[in-house]
Order: sequence, then C-alpha cells, then structure tokens
Amino acid sequence: MALLDVRGASKSFGRLRVLTNLTMSLESGAIDGVIGPNGAGKSTLFNLITGVYRLDEGEIAFDGARIDRLATYRVVRRGIARTFQNLRLFGYLDAIENVLVGENPKLRAGLVESLLHSPSERREERSARARARELLAFVGFPRDSEEQFARNLPYGVQRRLEIARALASQPRLLLLDEPAAGMNPTEKDDLARLVRAIRDRGTTVLLIEHDMGLVMRLCERITVLDYGEKIAEGTPASVRADPRVIEAYLGPPDAAA
Repeated sequence: MALLDVRGASKSFGRLRVLTNLTMSLESGAIDGVIGPNGAGKSTLFNLITGVYRLDEGEIAFDGARIDRLATYRVVRRGIARTFQNLRLFGYLDAIENVLVGENPKLRAGLVESLLHSPSERREERSARARARELLAFVGFPRDSEEQFARNLPYGVQRRLEIARALASQPRLLLLDEPAAGMNPTEKDDLARLVRAIRDRGTTVLLIEHDMGLVMRLCERITVLDYGEKIAEGTPASVRADPRVIEAYLGPPDAAA
C-alpha cells in the first residue's frame, strides 16, 4: 500500500482548471519529485494534500486513510509537514522559537498548565528546546545564529531553518516546495545531502523543484505536470527522454519558426 495515494484529483478556481484527474502515488521511504513549467499545478497539489484547498473531485489518502476532508492542523497530526515556495518564517522570532512552533502539535501541556507555568510544562519546554537545537544541528544551521531573528539570517540559512521547523512535527512525509530556490551550487549540493539524510532517518520526501540537475540526481521517481495534467511519470531517465516533457519545457519542434 502506498504511503500517499492521489486518485482522480481535480481542482478549479472559477473557470480556471488547475488540476485535472491527477492520479499518483508515493511509496514509503522514497524521494520523489513533481516538476513542470510555471502554472502547471504543482503548488496547488501540495495545498490539496495539506488541506489548504479542498478537492473538487477525487480522493487523497495517507497511509490508507482519506485526508482530503481534514483541516490543515489535522493533516499535520497525521504525519505530513511542508515547506513553502516563498519562505514563511516568523521574522521576529529567533531560530529556536521558529522550530518550537513546528513542535507545537506534539506538545501535551494544556492552556491552564501553560498559563500557570507548571513543573510539567517547564519540563516539556526544556525538552522541546533541546529537540529544536538537535534539529537545527541536523540541518546544518550555524550554532552562533540560533538566537538571531529569522529575518536577519542569510537566505540559504533561512531555508534550512524552514526545513528544521517542518521536521519538528516529526512527519512521516515531508513536502518540499522549491527548496533549492535562490541557492548557489554549493548550497544545492548540501541540500541534496540533507534530503537524503532526512529520508535515511525514516521520513519520506516529495519535492517540487525547478532545478532539473538536482531533481534528476536526487529523485527516484518523477511526476511531470503541464497545465494541470500529468504528462509523464517514471524514473529520471525515462522522464528526461519523454517527448512530451521535452515539448513542455522547450516548446514544440516548430516553435522557433
């Protein structure tokens, strides 16, 4: 049974059809990719998986149970976390505090315990901060920047922080939306190693990415979207050689004429 199963997913905004009858699956322990030109429906797919948008048609199942009718916070509790194409960090919180936000769904202290700052709440907070530091170290976040406001961090470091925050909820599936955007070649190599390390720790990864070199060497299977429809699916080698994929990215053979 697939960890993630998307069946016949369709979504429109008014007269604009963004996804049409999309079917795809993701096996546990995989690193898979979703690619396509701008406007192909990639981020819409992530928003449907995480409950930001509601399907018009179709179903989305995670670990055998439907999630397409769940609120976003319930999707997180089921074990799915994500990053965003445009960074959505809390700019006036430091790195530790940003990661603690990601840990919130796993914390047990209630409102009364938090207001009273009870012994159990203080113990939980100390443990949460320790886990946050461990995650920051895991993603390669510089130790001397942990107490800086997120808005003051270099762009590549902010990307690492966002990944650490997503991992804080202990997801079984991590969705990465263009994680290499704005990175230089060295940072992209570091990112590839980090994604493999995340998978090796037991988290399945699905990523959207425009850097084809990174996708081809990192992903095991790739789904290609164009104008909201799946036009190809398979290994990097088969996708790279598919005429429909070549046309979607480079235009039809007579485009120059």
